[in-house]
Amino acid sequence: MKPILIIQTGDISLESPLYYEKRGGYYEIFTRTGCLEGLPVELVNVPVGAQLPSYTKISAAIITGSAALISQKLKWSETCAEWIRNTLPTGLPILGICYGHQLIAHALGGTIEKNPYGPEYGSIKIKLLPEAMRDPLFKEAPVSFHLQSAHLESVTKLPVGATLLAQNERGGTEAVRYTKTCWGIQFHPEFDIEDMRLFISDPDEGLKSLGINIDRLVEQLRPTPFGPVLLNKFTKLVAEDGITF
Repeated sequence: MKPILIIQTGDISLESPLYYEKRGGYYEIFTRTGCLEGLPVELVNVPVGAQLPSYTKISAAIITGSAALISQKLKWSETCAEWIRNTLPTGLPILGICYGHQLIAHALGGTIEKNPYGPEYGSIKIKLLPEAMRDPLFKEAPVSFHLQSAHLESVTKLPVGATLLAQNERGGTEAVRYTKTCWGIQFHPEFDIEDMRLFISDPDEGLKSLGINIDRLVEQLRPTPFGPVLLNKFTKLVAEDGITF
């Protein structure tokens, strides 16, 4: 099996040093979920100039979150968006998480703006829409569940042809199937409750400056067991070539 590519779009050691010291970087985070067990993995740090490989060299791609904003239109981000546009027609399975989800939408002509509901951090309730019941990633999921979230921008208009699969309680976009083999999720399935507690408590995250009551946010954190289930479902489908076209 060719490696699963993790496209790293941020540097946790710089963005959240306290979190990084205790929980590690992207590889460690995804490894803890069990979704990479026994699978070959390649990690590419695109913000520092690492080149993205051809789709012929990999079996799937996971695009991570980032402290960057799509609205900044950073050069490395736009280069990654071009790679997405060129790769999607090949049918390569892709899963975009948070920034990665927004980047896919941007690459395909969707609209990403400042989240109309304000900064969204902590444990949020997700509700599946009827279309999710037929989706290979979500069809066996509970109708509603909690997952961890951390973002300032969101997808406010989907690209043509995309299917909305899930929303939060305020109607915000949370899960999208962009093509038959490409998904985007606004939440962080790789984060458990301890990850989120450390993340939002890190002074370097600057959440207090956004008017967020961190103590209250920590009190409201919930376990999110479906996160690892979702990630493992994606990598299992890739490994077994079981994605429904």
